[in-house]
Amino acid sequence: MEESKSVMFPKSLHEAWKLYHDGKESSCYISGGTWLRTQWEANPEGTAKQLICVDCLPGLQTISTSSDDGETMVTIGAAATLSQCLESPVIGESFSGFITACRNIAAPAIRNQATVGGNILTAAGDTIPSLLVIDAQLHWFNGTDIESQPLSDWLRERENDGANEEERILVSVTIPVKKQEKKGTAFSFYTKVGRREAFIPSVVTVAGTGMLTIEGTLADVALAAGGGTTVPGRLPDVEALLHRARFSPELLKKVHEKIMTDYSPPPDPFAGVYYKKTVAANVIIGELYRLQEQQSDDKGGVGYAVRS
Repeated sequence: MEESKSVMFPKSLHEAWKLYHDGKESSCYISGGTWLRTQWEANPEGTAKQLICVDCLPGLQTISTSSDDGETMVTIGAAATLSQCLESPVIGESFSGFITACRNIAAPAIRNQATVGGNILTAAGDTIPSLLVIDAQLHWFNGTDIESQPLSDWLRERENDGANEEERILVSVTIPVKKQEKKGTAFSFYTKVGRREAFIPSVVTVAGTGMLTIEGTLADVALAAGGGTTVPGRLPDVEALLHRARFSPELLKKVHEKIMTDYSPPPDPFAGVYYKKTVAANVIIGELYRLQEQQSDDKGGVGYAVRS
């Protein structure tokens, strides 16, 4: 006979924390539940006996803006759905890569339930690369107060200590809105590659942001890659190669080689390490090439191609 389960609806973060820690061995925080449901379908015996619903907690479903020392910040509640993000004017205006990532996850019915916090807490969600390149910060309730942590730092912790369950409650994600600079043209991209067009886990996801200066050099380039079971991460050495660089066949070749060296995804039953490395490198080179072509068209020049 199947053991009964209970769903708890705490009214505060403190109450949710206490419920979890009072029954830690058999409790689980839940919001949209779309990812957890797939885990439970694969392993019914692994289903927690007590589900602590946090999506009804005050503030966890809101999307808002604030100003701090002249810098505009967008705050996304951890229980805000992907559909909410897609409908948010401020997110649409400021974070096109993140919007593309949300739009390319599953179907509308899933996006109406799936939350930003849930996607992050998988440590492999498809929105994560797009959040890494815009310097997202996570805000956690630790049982006493709220603490902040860069998304990149938390991912490194999960990669090194992934077997331990995260016991804190993810409250929100904040993202700085970069001011429009007159020194060049900002760019942003996000690409998801899967085994078919839709309704399938990704094989590789890649995101990037930066600026093409009026002098024709690249600046403030941020790149991240993930996909599948890979814990996403930035590509700092590749970013350094591109900083203040001008487009050339030699540059694109070096970037491709560096991605092949630095990006280290795990294999899975459908795609090997070399395949994933090659896809990530080719996608990033393709985006850079399109950017270079646009620059060349603006100046009436000639574009470059790179062979790999």
